[in-house]
Amino acid sequence: MNETTISQIPSIDPVGVTEPSAWRYVAEGAANLVVAYDPDLDRKMCQETSLKEKVLRLKKRDIDHELEHGVRSELELAANGRTKTQHDDQAQTRPPTIEKDAFVEFHHRILVHLFEPTHLLGFVSVRLQSDWLRTLGLAIQSSRPSFQQARSGIDVRSSTGMLMENLIGSGVDRHMAFEFKPKWTFLPQSIDDLKPENRQIKSKYCRTCIYRAVRSISTEAIKAKAQLLPNEQLSAYYTSKSRFCPLMISGSSDLRTVRDGVGRLHREWMSVKSESSGILSAPSDHQPIQVHNSFRVFSNGTIVGPEDSELDEQTLDLLARGIYQSSGLKRLDELQRLLDPIDLDGISNLLSNHSTDAQLDPPIDLSELESLIPLLNRSKANVDYREAFEKLSVRQKVVMYMLSMTMKDCSVFVRLPKTTENGSSNSSIEVETTPQGVDIKLIDLDLKPLSRLKKYIARDAGFLSQFKQLLDSMVEPVPCIELSL
Repeated sequence: MNETTISQIPSIDPVGVTEPSAWRYVAEGAANLVVAYDPDLDRKMCQETSLKEKVLRLKKRDIDHELEHGVRSELELAANGRTKTQHDDQAQTRPPTIEKDAFVEFHHRILVHLFEPTHLLGFVSVRLQSDWLRTLGLAIQSSRPSFQQARSGIDVRSSTGMLMENLIGSGVDRHMAFEFKPKWTFLPQSIDDLKPENRQIKSKYCRTCIYRAVRSISTEAIKAKAQLLPNEQLSAYYTSKSRFCPLMISGSSDLRTVRDGVGRLHREWMSVKSESSGILSAPSDHQPIQVHNSFRVFSNGTIVGPEDSELDEQTLDLLARGIYQSSGLKRLDELQRLLDPIDLDGISNLLSNHSTDAQLDPPIDLSELESLIPLLNRSKANVDYREAFEKLSVRQKVVMYMLSMTMKDCSVFVRLPKTTENGSSNSSIEVETTPQGVDIKLIDLDLKPLSRLKKYIARDAGFLSQFKQLLDSMVEPVPCIELSL
């Protein structure tokens, strides 16, 4: 969304005058849910021109969190034959949530100074009423995956939403859209900063492959940090030469490696059921045994499952070329490396030698990040940057790592033209020029709270311990470094 598009949105609330039922469910992640406006469904016939080709991003709230704090969602109460009364009155006078305001401030004060405007998805903040949100939640509930329905819902206590450009299109469209998470784009940059017991693993296997492998076994064993049972063997897929590794897409400078990675990501996605149940229809030793695949496909304005999608080789070629040529993804890779030069092991070592309370207690203030922007934007040799990094305080290094986690957990949205049945001469993987009609945006760039750092450190140690055990049961595992060459 460019500045012209943003300025065309009226200052009055354009969303509240629409029917909640005129918004179609698009997709959702752990923290947010996205709906798209369809004027044909608006019974009020308001035909808000400012909402055409727009989506609305809404905050979610865990159902368990609602119960813990004595706040029950409309959907849950309706299922038990009850209604909300007291909460309705309270909701009308509540202020905007801190999370929403923080996202807006983070975007305008930090992100726009780290990325080009074309790399980010523009937005405007709109006010919302709890009744409107509650009605919307009921209207889209049947369109949501069942596991999401049981786990979370729209946060009706949040009074703002983010109005954004609709990248997935609507109705019969000449474009397709794809979403994936780049995750870590590199292996640790300094072996000396790794803990001695982790160097052999972390220097060869990326963080994502390690975590996916461990998550493919018993969840309860992981939580209990117990020894693996005899039947808890690692699927051969997770260390095989045929597996998908995100370094192939996000961390490679070779177009053919990127294309190979896109093909593997697509094949892995095709092998899973659409209902995110976590189980493959026909698992084998050389396929994943659970769903840990962030790939999403959108066509004609809706998300489609593997059984409804037939992606030809020309489309995958074009997707790979778009990723390979993306200046936004190159900048994302650069920022990840700048923000995380010593790995989580290095951060853990720093904290073990300093007072963790003094370093971790205060939440991140955006002024701390603003002071780091000049360092992240200046063009200097690696040795000069490392010298500058070493001069930073422990607190500054910790804050930088949390910003790196934001960059690692974001999503990439790719919109490209549909290929013809006979393919396109411009879709050949041999062509390295910038493909026409491809638009790539970085989304879900939410600042990670500093309070999560201790959790990250503990989880990393547990997963590495489990992965070492799993490797002992494998024959000739293939390191990530060999896949991303």
